[in-house]
Amino acid sequence: MKKFIIILLALMMILVSCDQQTPANNDDLMLGSPSNSGSDYDPYKDEFFIIDENGCLKPGRYYYLVGNRYRYMEEYESIEEVKAFQEGVFNEMPMLKRVKLGTSIETIGERSFADMPSLFSVEMKEGVKTIGSEAFSGNRSLEYIDALPKSLETIASDAFSNCPFLRILCYRGTLDEWYKLGADSYNANVSCFGKDYEIALYRFSKDGENYTLEGLTPRGKGQNEFKLTDININITSIAANAFKGVEATSIVIPETVTSIGESAFENSKITTVTIGNAVESIGNLAFMNSDVMEVTIPDSVTTIGYAAFSNCMKLKSVNLGSGIEVIDWNTFEQCAALENITIPEGVKEIKTWAFNGCSSLTTVTIPASVTSIGDRAFGKCPSLKTVNVAKESQIELLKDAGLPEGCRITYEK
Repeated sequence: MKKFIIILLALMMILVSCDQQTPANNDDLMLGSPSNSGSDYDPYKDEFFIIDENGCLKPGRYYYLVGNRYRYMEEYESIEEVKAFQEGVFNEMPMLKRVKLGTSIETIGERSFADMPSLFSVEMKEGVKTIGSEAFSGNRSLEYIDALPKSLETIASDAFSNCPFLRILCYRGTLDEWYKLGADSYNANVSCFGKDYEIALYRFSKDGENYTLEGLTPRGKGQNEFKLTDININITSIAANAFKGVEATSIVIPETVTSIGESAFENSKITTVTIGNAVESIGNLAFMNSDVMEVTIPDSVTTIGYAAFSNCMKLKSVNLGSGIEVIDWNTFEQCAALENITIPEGVKEIKTWAFNGCSSLTTVTIPASVTSIGDRAFGKCPSLKTVNVAKESQIELLKDAGLPEGCRITYEK
């Protein structure tokens, strides 16, 4: 009996201690909603409850503090006095779904909101200056961050890494300002424009005042159209593999771009491409195996790499600019839908297998400037009926070009 009375007195002292404790300093106060408060609970209208740093809760509260981390909240809204989240304060919370940050928040610490399986949306306001390393990393349910404020000064590396379903990430400033937040971090090369709509997320690298478009974040691969002309920075090149395998069907390459890298659009779903008039080179395999249906190469292009358009099975129309001197190996090989091609004046060489396997090709026109045609340049083109050359001496160039039996060669007399 005496032992029971001692235990009862001890429990009463603990309860009194919790009731008498003063709240933590304002910088440590956190607010949240009960996890089982019912479907009618609106965390943005109803009362929020203060949890002190020692985790003392009044009866009826269904979440608690373990160490410096909060557990079992479904919604979270910070009060105005809180200025910083320490490292890992919400890390791995299993139930937190939505976060709304107050205007007083200046620092989001390292891994503050990392690896939370239920986190769906985050809202920030002007005032946030620093987002720490991996602050939101590993949140596989995270879809919305609306919106990153212009007050940001630093975003550490991998702040939004491993968030495969992030589809709205809006920033109030320009892409150039966004890039300056952390040029060495993956996430700092990401931007979108506008609000409340899905948009591709781009990655860039920078050399002086020039930017190279390196590609897309994983969510960018789900976009149907890319308007690179809407990006208000000086994109001068598209990097190798930048859009490889992308599911977009349309892309406009702006006038500032001078080069398209190797395999930039290989295996993509792009059907329509507009190439700006500043492009000078198109890399090897640039559009190989893509769904592009027609292409116009501007006069500014002087180099098209080998197999740049090979296996483009839907390519029906090709307009080559006047700046090209060489049609490289396999450039248009296996373009099964291509029906005719006019080689522009200025081209000097058509290399081996350049049009090999173009099974629908019926007519080819070759200008006087061509002095070399490689082996089987027109091999496996069973529909080829007519090759028009500019002068009789060019007939000899076609002897090993793989022309089908019955193909007629004409020339101006």
